[in-house]
Amino acid sequence: MRVTFWGTRGSIATPGPSTTVYGGNTSCVEVR
Repeated sequence: MRVTFWGTRGSIATPGPSTTVYGGNTSCVEVR
């Protein structure tokens, strides 16, 4: 099993142009 955390920014959401690739609003967890 492999777990990857995408778009993690700590405890503060950071939406904007610099975070559009992986996102900055919320964390995303991929489990394979």
